[in-house]
Amino acid sequence: MLYCYDLNKYPKDNTKAAEPEWTAGIDGEVHKYDGQGVVIGNDGTIYVTTGDINWAGDGGRVTAVNPDGSIKWEAVADGDISGCAAVDNDGYVYYNDCNTGKLVKLSPTDGSRVSEILLAPEGMRSSPTISCDGTIYCTGMKDGHPTLFAVKGSATGHGTSWSQLGGNPQKSCVR
Repeated sequence: MLYCYDLNKYPKDNTKAAEPEWTAGIDGEVHKYDGQGVVIGNDGTIYVTTGDINWAGDGGRVTAVNPDGSIKWEAVADGDISGCAAVDNDGYVYYNDCNTGKLVKLSPTDGSRVSEILLAPEGMRSSPTISCDGTIYCTGMKDGHPTLFAVKGSATGHGTSWSQLGGNPQKSCVR
């Protein structure tokens, strides 16, 4: 489940329990060490990455949720998903398929695959992250060694509102 709360509606003294504004049912599971999570696109769309259900081979998922909690689309990976998705400045969504070793690019409109590239035949191990110039970085295993990959595609930057701490790809902010 994805829950949305407006904590401004509740006193800070814990005298009233917060209740969700809305909930959305999301398929898949969040596995303890796979780092799946939530990112937000520039238009407010929420992208949730989840893993394979009980490692049954049915594929990880990226689910796009509208700001009102309705499901926009769901894309199923060939394998499991490692980490959170990333959003570029044009709204395209990227995820790492940890089983197939591919970086996959999805359309923000309908979740269809725009492109994919095989990087790590032995598996991906991270969330993709997008630099200020649009280079997409991720890590995986290649030839038995941990490897950093840098992919330059059509993106010219990262999205301004996704989880890189307000446009800070270095993640150097402390909250």
